[in-house]
Amino acid sequence: MEKKSTCAVVGGGVAGIVAAYLLQRRYQVDLWESADRLGGHTNTFVVPQGEDEGLGVDTGFIVFNGDTYPLFQRFLAELGVASQLSDMSFGYFCERSGWGYGGHDLNTFFGQRDKIFHPDFWRFALDVARFNRNSLESLRRGQIGGTLRDYLRPYTGTFVRHYIQPLGSSVWSAPLERILDFPAYTFVRFFANHGLLRVVQRPDWFTVAGGSHRYVQAFSKSFQGEVRLSAPVRRVRAVGKGYEVEGRAYDKVVMATHADIALAQLEQPSARQREALGSWRYLANRAVLHCDDSLLPANFRLRASWNYRRGKGSDGLPTLTYDMNRLQSLSSRRRYLVTLNPQLEIPSAQVLGEWEYHHPQFDRHSETSQALLPNLNDGTIAFCGSYHRFGFHEDAVMSAVAAAASLGCAW
Repeated sequence: MEKKSTCAVVGGGVAGIVAAYLLQRRYQVDLWESADRLGGHTNTFVVPQGEDEGLGVDTGFIVFNGDTYPLFQRFLAELGVASQLSDMSFGYFCERSGWGYGGHDLNTFFGQRDKIFHPDFWRFALDVARFNRNSLESLRRGQIGGTLRDYLRPYTGTFVRHYIQPLGSSVWSAPLERILDFPAYTFVRFFANHGLLRVVQRPDWFTVAGGSHRYVQAFSKSFQGEVRLSAPVRRVRAVGKGYEVEGRAYDKVVMATHADIALAQLEQPSARQREALGSWRYLANRAVLHCDDSLLPANFRLRASWNYRRGKGSDGLPTLTYDMNRLQSLSSRRRYLVTLNPQLEIPSAQVLGEWEYHHPQFDRHSETSQALLPNLNDGTIAFCGSYHRFGFHEDAVMSAVAAAASLGCAW
């Protein structure tokens, strides 16, 4: 029997997992991961005791779209992992102005009953409809360029401040003040791609049944290579026709870490690699899993699956509380919430866990670099990660499929 060529996959998030899954058909694969677990942002907390013992609550990756995550859904299907419908809605409350709304239906949109007679709120509602309609038409005609700040000049400040900024900040876990520097085309294309510009016939959203860790567990059982946990990679060096990873020789290598980490791991990056990877920046967001209902809006009509609280302080990192009981359809005795960058102190008795997640930040530099990324896959080394597109799970899977294909493993 002919001995398989060897391949190292550096990074055990979803991009690395999918790349390793596909490459094992042709290569003897080693999957390197610096943490003590696989999954990256796929991180499910299992309640250790009490009435909800054994319940899986997601803290990072949570939902996926039924229409625009075809590769991820194919991956789940091949692994035999089930999914279930999710309840997706967005709610917003601003402590400075008292402005708020829920996104589930008209009852929650006018959750503050006094807004029904407020002209500014009706202008706001009309701007939402106008933005959705005009953006789809502009996208069809290829007429979107520049920054979001430029693109939004025809709209009211109220619409920009209370809709576009918090929604964009929630989606990309980015500071409110930086959202307007976002490339307008990327923003609108993402919203159109995910059905967020449609008033009717919006796509269904799903979660992995039992928690997103189920697909990581299924992969681990099916994987024929070696998983090297708690194995940080500090040096990837080109040697002859292959590469060395921490002094271990491989015929091929896949860099499945964040762009900035991948660049730092390469001992002698080429000019092309520096240009494509060097412009990326990541921001750390603190995620706290807890059971403190006080972080949800006091007005029950404003409560949603995603709850954005705009504080009285700076417009920095978003404070967003995910209602996991709604998102994962949890049958539990307690309500489980994940708050990103909490501004209020959460009683320690209510806290179940805390993690730090890093998210790619998009600007004109990163937009330019994305066009260069496919050219980095040269048949010996390949790169993948969510930064190759919009920064989400399907984007990571798509780039992993492309990386595997560049090494001879088409899916």
